[in-house]
Formats: sequence, C-alpha cells, structure tokens
Amino acid sequence: MRLIILFLLLSSSVSWGQKPPIKFGNIPMEDMKMTVYDKDSSASAVVLADYGESTISYNQTEGFQLFFERIRRIKILTKDGLKWADFSIPLYHDGTSDEKVTSLKAVTYNLENGKIVESKAKGEAIIKEKYDENLNYTKISLPNVKVGSVIEISY
Repeated sequence: MRLIILFLLLSSSVSWGQKPPIKFGNIPMEDMKMTVYDKDSSASAVVLADYGESTISYNQTEGFQLFFERIRRIKILTKDGLKWADFSIPLYHDGTSDEKVTSLKAVTYNLENGKIVESKAKGEAIIKEKYDENLNYTKISLPNVKVGSVIEISY
C-alpha cells in the first residue's frame, strides 16, 4: 500500500498541467466593452473564465492536505445577470478537520470615462454561514456591480 501511495505522489509531482488562461486583475478592454455574448444574445451574464488547480502535499503533523486554487471571471450583461455578484464557496467540515478559504480576493471592474475602475470587496461583504453538521458556506457579495461590470473572484 505504501508503495502505491509513493508512486502516486511521485507521478503527480512530475505531471504537467495547463497554464492558467487568465491572470487576476488583467482585464482585457474587449471584455469591458462587451454588451452582448455572440454565442447567446439572450445571456444575462457570461463566465469568461473559471479555472482551478489542485495540489496535494504531505507534512508530519497534518498528514495529506489538498489545496485548491480558483479564479473566476464573469461579465454582467443584463439586469438579470446581477445575481452572479453573490458568490458562495462550500466548505466541508468534520470534527476537527475543516476546509478553509485563504487569499480571498473579490473585485468588481467598471468602465468609467474610458478607464477601468476597481471596487474591492471589504470584510463586511464576506459572511461565514453554518449550513449543517458537515457543511459551511463563505458568501461574498461583490461591490458596485451593475450592467456592464466584470467581476472576478480568486481564492
């Protein structure tokens, strides 16, 4: 059994993934100017990118740990699309073992006078909610979201 675990650890450490398709905070002007999604003109919002990467590490005190990094970018196209500005992250917990959110960034980008203006989510926009005995949610409401905004979440 130990040999199998060792093999899996070594094989995963040499595997190659794809490069992230976007960089947080680097919003192309064409995304800001978009008013309609070409492939579905009735869309209220469009997910421009939703990229995640998982890694597994091991240490003596904690054992195996799974780390997941995610970045999500969404363009709000209509008033109905404003609901995308409320984002929930489910977190599993069991006894003393809890999933945690770290390095959370949530930003709204608006085009004002030809320039991209950022509005960052503050601490009061982030709510932790207990759902049941094994599930909690971290909820974020992005600030200053309106039709035409691009929103971005990373954790």
